[in-house]
Amino acid sequence: MIDLNRYKLVFTFLCSITLLSFSVFAEETLYTPSRHALVIGNDAYKFAPLRNPKHDAELIKRTLLKLDFNVVSKNNLTRNQFYSAVRDFTEQLPLGSIAFVYYAGHGIQLKEQNYLIPVNMQLIGERSVALRAFPLISLLERMNTAKSAINIVILDACRNNPFKSQSGNKYRNFSQMGLVKTVSPKGTLIAYSTSPGQLAADGRGRSNSLYTEMLAQQMLLPDLIIEDVLKNVADVIRKKTLDDQQPWYESSLVDSFFLTAPAHIKTLTKGSNNRKKPTTTYRASRQIPSWYLSLKGEQWNELEWQLNNRAKHLTQDEIPLLKYRADSDRNVIAMTTLGLAYRDGFKQGINKNGEVHSARANNGKSFSWLLKAAESGFPIAQRELGELYIHGTGVDFDSDTGLHWLERAAQFDYPKARLNFAQRQHETNPTKESMNSLWQTMKSNTALIQQQKLKTLKALFSH
Repeated sequence: MIDLNRYKLVFTFLCSITLLSFSVFAEETLYTPSRHALVIGNDAYKFAPLRNPKHDAELIKRTLLKLDFNVVSKNNLTRNQFYSAVRDFTEQLPLGSIAFVYYAGHGIQLKEQNYLIPVNMQLIGERSVALRAFPLISLLERMNTAKSAINIVILDACRNNPFKSQSGNKYRNFSQMGLVKTVSPKGTLIAYSTSPGQLAADGRGRSNSLYTEMLAQQMLLPDLIIEDVLKNVADVIRKKTLDDQQPWYESSLVDSFFLTAPAHIKTLTKGSNNRKKPTTTYRASRQIPSWYLSLKGEQWNELEWQLNNRAKHLTQDEIPLLKYRADSDRNVIAMTTLGLAYRDGFKQGINKNGEVHSARANNGKSFSWLLKAAESGFPIAQRELGELYIHGTGVDFDSDTGLHWLERAAQFDYPKARLNFAQRQHETNPTKESMNSLWQTMKSNTALIQQQKLKTLKALFSH
């Protein structure tokens, strides 16, 4: 006869053992890895010293310490010290750890390879770079063979090309500005402060570069995976620099990694596994970046003022770089700036009254550049192009085509474009309906436009 009570006790015991084993297994497959960082700031160059890398490195160091990283900090490294610092850092990385490397300083590309520049490097010539600079690939290979599970490399290293002053042609090859695309090894994310062919701001008049300042702020925000941190940084910088600087990254990370995990997630990353994930690249659309679409009312008018002010002070030696950005990157800001500059002429000097003297306007080139930007969907260029057609400037008079472009610009929350379209529509077809439309548009937009003009005047007088 079976003893049911005894059977129940044995069954309960076995179940508890099974549950305990499962719990232990679960704890072994989900873990909080140790965090380790190498932070390097190079600025004491004899040939082209920089102002901010040591401040940038210090800011990132403080940020990483808040995020529980064990930080090794190095400044002003020679080539040999680069090799030693990278070797020592990667060799001590624990199994399954998180590795984070940040570098601020000079960086260049040569023959499709990226190099970080030691402070003791002499500018003998570009041919000597491979022998005197520190190759980025050396860092990536070291990290790829280390025991770490996730590798993150941040490069604020596109300040300028130190060899530029030695060249007789200031703009000899724009494609070699900045750093070149590098394929990230498995489990690695590489972030660049700007895209190939662009330069990153060192932060003139401030203690940190714009990229590093925004990066440090975003890193401390909760609930963001590392890719979202970098996307947010890119969006802010593109807006603040009017697309002069476009950060980007390459990633082959398999699992999501949080610098600060959401409350419902107990671990910051999953344990190692064999799942494969292809390398992904972040590059927001260059024709209509998302930050343009988010502008409201006064912000559109302010952006238009910024572009006109930039074009007003544009000199002819700045044209080649703008043309490079417009042609190779399809950069609508560069296209529109060129269109406005050719419309009004280029800065030749400033008279005694502080007025800018311009010359060499070209209506045909103005029309051509504005058309390219308008066809790419940029509303400021669309409004300017519409006015060219309405006035027959640089193109045959065509009110229908002019109204078409003004209407497209007016689809955005862009007060000046909406008012412009309503005015021109009434002028070409003066009906009761068009008058009512113009009146309503004027009531809703004129106040905002006048407010922006007053704000601009106050800003001018404050200087």
